[in-house]
Parts: sequence; C-alpha cells; structure tokens
Amino acid sequence: MIDNNLPIVPWVGLGGIKLYSHISQFYDLIANMDEKSRLVTTFFIRYEIKDSVDLWFNLMNGKLFKITALKD
Repeated sequence: MIDNNLPIVPWVGLGGIKLYSHISQFYDLIANMDEKSRLVTTFFIRYEIKDSVDLWFNLMNGKLFKITALKD
C-alpha cells in the first residue's frame, strides 16, 4: 500500500515503495486499485495508481525501475 505520509527518498523510494522491488510484490495493489496500465515499449510497463504514483516495471527482470509522484 502507498502511504502518502512517508517521505520521498531519492534513489530509494517513496510512500513505502522501494525501487528495484519485484513486480510480484505489487500484484494485490494493482489488482485491487483502479489503475491504468500502459505498455511503453516491448519491455517496459507503467501502472498509474489513482493519480498518486506511476510505477514503471522492466518486464525482462520484473523490477521496479522508476517511480513517478503525481499531483495527489
């Protein structure tokens, strides 16, 4: 779950989500929230979680490589 009260730590993570975590740790979050997903290239997918954060995954290794904080 994303905690908006936790800090953003550059190169580490935000809201309790850590960079380089495996996509399998986010299956429940992605399935239970109203998310938008988009295949960016053949190997990258982006999940937008309720206007709060974008999670970018590398599908070759399943790792979270980028987190984008949104307006909320």
